[in-house]
Amino acid sequence: MKRYALISAALLSTCALAATAAMTLPMAQEGASVERNDRIEFRADLEGPATLASGNARYRAETRGPAIRARFDVSIEDADPKTTYEVTLNGTVIGTITTNAFGMGEVTFRSPSDDPDDLPGTPSVRAGDVVSVGPISGVLN
Repeated sequence: MKRYALISAALLSTCALAATAAMTLPMAQEGASVERNDRIEFRADLEGPATLASGNARYRAETRGPAIRARFDVSIEDADPKTTYEVTLNGTVIGTITTNAFGMGEVTFRSPSDDPDDLPGTPSVRAGDVVSVGPISGVLN
C-alpha cells in the first residue's frame, strides 16, 4: 500500500509540474508560428495546383548568449526525378534542390554551420514570406 501511495504522489507531482510548465508557454494555433523568449519558428506546406509534387519549409532561429543560430530547411517530394529546381524566397532565388531518382530532395541553410552540405548563411525570413520550389509554393506562418 505504501508503494502505491508513493507512485501516486510521484505521478501527481509530475502532472502538476507539467501543467505549470505548459501554462508558462504561449499557446500556438495549428500551423502558426511559435515564439518564445529566445526562439522563433515558421513553417509552410508547399503545393501547387497542376502537380503531384509537395514539400515543406521550416525556419528556426534562436538566441544563445550573444549569438543567433538560424536554420532554414526546404524539401520536396513526388517531383520529377533527377531534376534541379530553384528555391526562391519572395521571388528571389536563394538556392537549388536536385531531386534523387525517387523525386525527393532537400536543402538546408544554416548559420553558423560546419556541415559542408549546408548552404552558407541563412536568409532573413519573416512570417508571410513566400517560399517556392519549382512548381510548388507556400506561405511561412
